[in-house]
Amino acid sequence: MEVYFNNIGWTYRDTTISLCRAGRRKQSGIIRFVFCLLVMLCLSVNVVYAQPTSRPMGTTPGDPNFDPDAAGAFDSGGECDWSEYKDYIGKIESGHTGPEAYRVTSPRAEDPSWGKYQFTPGTWPRVAKDCPNYSSCRSEREVISSGCWETQECAMNAYTTDAKECLEGLNWCGLLGQQITANHTHQGVTHGSCTVTKAGLLSGAHNAGCSSKGGGVCNLIKTNGKWSGQVKWRVCDAAANGIGVPSECNPTNTTTPPAGPGDSNDPIYLRPEIDWLKPGQFDALLDSLKQVWVATLQMMTSQLTTAMVNQVMGVGMLFDAKHQLEVQREFQRLTAQAHKDYHPSEQMCTVGTFVRHLAETEKYADLTQVAISERMLDRETISGEVLTLQGPLSDHDSRVRHFVETHCNQKDAGEGLENLCQGARDEEHFTNADVDYTATLSAPLTLKVNFLDSELTPAEEDLMALVNNLFYHEPFPEIIPGKTQLKRMSAPLQAMRSITAMRGVARNSVANIIAEKTESEESAQAMPFIRALIKDFGLEPDEIDKMFGENPSYHAQMEILTKTLYQHPDFVVNLYDKPANVKRIRAAMRAIKLMQDRDIHEALVRREMLLSMILEVRIRESQEELMDDIRRSLGAGRGPTTRR
Repeated sequence: MEVYFNNIGWTYRDTTISLCRAGRRKQSGIIRFVFCLLVMLCLSVNVVYAQPTSRPMGTTPGDPNFDPDAAGAFDSGGECDWSEYKDYIGKIESGHTGPEAYRVTSPRAEDPSWGKYQFTPGTWPRVAKDCPNYSSCRSEREVISSGCWETQECAMNAYTTDAKECLEGLNWCGLLGQQITANHTHQGVTHGSCTVTKAGLLSGAHNAGCSSKGGGVCNLIKTNGKWSGQVKWRVCDAAANGIGVPSECNPTNTTTPPAGPGDSNDPIYLRPEIDWLKPGQFDALLDSLKQVWVATLQMMTSQLTTAMVNQVMGVGMLFDAKHQLEVQREFQRLTAQAHKDYHPSEQMCTVGTFVRHLAETEKYADLTQVAISERMLDRETISGEVLTLQGPLSDHDSRVRHFVETHCNQKDAGEGLENLCQGARDEEHFTNADVDYTATLSAPLTLKVNFLDSELTPAEEDLMALVNNLFYHEPFPEIIPGKTQLKRMSAPLQAMRSITAMRGVARNSVANIIAEKTESEESAQAMPFIRALIKDFGLEPDEIDKMFGENPSYHAQMEILTKTLYQHPDFVVNLYDKPANVKRIRAAMRAIKLMQDRDIHEALVRREMLLSMILEVRIRESQEELMDDIRRSLGAGRGPTTRR
């Protein structure tokens, strides 16, 4: 851009002076002054942006600091100067020099040459397609005609430049300065060994091509194949003739910079001396302005447009980088959020551990409830080998004997049981366990009983002794088999079964309490975690085992989940956690509450059933009184009663 501005600067100054002179000669007074002022204002607007208005130092021939390279900055450009190399190739390929070399033919009649530089039919279209007159220089006859000499030169320049770039990419085969052996004769010249040069490799590439694979010049030099001798000869011949290769592609079609502004050899610096008295001088000035202003401003506009496009590209890259960084930041934020939200707390794991075997323990409790109910029903219905096998006599005798042997306390009844409690009591049984509901059933969180096997344990004996005292204390008399067929036994028998059914409702509630506190082998895996939790309350391991048992019951596990866990000091502290973990804890607490609500619902159902039985008993008493009144009114007398 600086070149164009310099040109404009020289022309602005000269044109302004010339126009003012014209105004002086053509006009007078105020009109001449205004005309000159307008011209200078119009031109000075652009002169400001056209500085500097002098040539750079060292770009004018005759200047002591003249630099040819700096002067070349004003050239219009050109191609690499391959003249020496092309002249050499023309000699070894056609055997002639001068213009007539374009008309030679190959020594082989079936292979006509394509001119001074021989190309294969496959190579020629590739290297000559962008050259002048290529459309008229395609056939073999056209190529060797004089009209295609310029195309030949252009194609040779293109091919040589491509080969040079290819060999540079291959590090000149890695052979520069190394010795090779040619041992081949061509045109009467034989070469033995030589040092590899750039010109030699280019000459070999013109014959064998440049390729890192197959038969390229690099591989043929390193092998002893069919064509390697000819290629090596070309390499050595170019080295022997001292053919040079341009180190850089400097422009060659250049013109000599003018000695100074106004030199007639350079139209850019043309400064005609205008004489308005001569015809055509004003038109010459317009032509000069057209050549300088229009051409220079067009080039400046193109360059400014290119710069603006590059700036827009830079802004676009900034936007791309901004969006990329924002997306990366969002990914990082979401990743951090995921690490934060999906990292469970230790407290959540504690809740999950205690719930792990709760379902198996509950199922075990349901089976135990059925077993206890069946055991109590068998005693009341005298089914099987039970205490009531012979009626009240066998039941009372068995219970008294078991009391004396296992539960008797000599200090009871004001120490009046001293003579009764003579035997040595088994220490595995509780004193007065058969009447102490609190110690035997209510207080323990886990009962060491198992009613699903055939083994009888001391805890089971104590528990069943308590149940025998709570229910069916006065058994029904023994019924002789022959008496059941009597008609008068039907009403008492039905009344007995009705009472047994109503007692079953109460038996079911006690059986449920016992079942929930029955130990379960499946819960043994949760006991180490229970010890770790309760230990922080200050209890010793033995006390913890005594409280919860080695195999915690369903009731004991629910005691942990619904009460003890929330009394631990770390529970409140651990709520100061990630919001996601707090929500998880809240969800777990709701799930535990649902289980507890289900247990409460079942307890309310049992309570409702008990209340309905109490109401039935009260109504039954009123019904019997009403039935007696009806019979008396009918004169039938008092009928059979079922009151107990």
